[in-house]
Amino acid sequence: MPDQRQSRALVVSLILFWLGCLIGFVGVLLPQSPLLAMAALVALPFGFRFYFVLYQVWEGDTGVSAWRMMFDPTVVRARLDVTRRMLDLFRPTWIRHTLRETGWSTRFVGSVLAGLLFIDLSLFVVAVVAAPSK
Repeated sequence: MPDQRQSRALVVSLILFWLGCLIGFVGVLLPQSPLLAMAALVALPFGFRFYFVLYQVWEGDTGVSAWRMMFDPTVVRARLDVTRRMLDLFRPTWIRHTLRETGWSTRFVGSVLAGLLFIDLSLFVVAVVAAPSK
């Protein structure tokens, strides 16, 4: 389970990643908008940071550093262990622990995350439906 520093990094990274995705979906809907490039500049680094911090959380159990886990293809066994742990992200107890560990208002942070996810999914559906078919 993540400690306070890791929990805060996970939550902030996820919020900024989803904000970047939101900007990207708006950029897809607007013709010739530079928002898509800006979204990539925002979302990609924070998506990377989110997974890097997750690998740091599991570093003690796997015995492999987060950097090696992400970039060394020879670390197959540890990567398989982490792949199984990815399902932990969807467990309500893991989510609750991570939100509580931040020290911030759990309801507020949870509401912000849920709201961003809902808005992103809604804009994704709108962008797919509105996309011109070729």
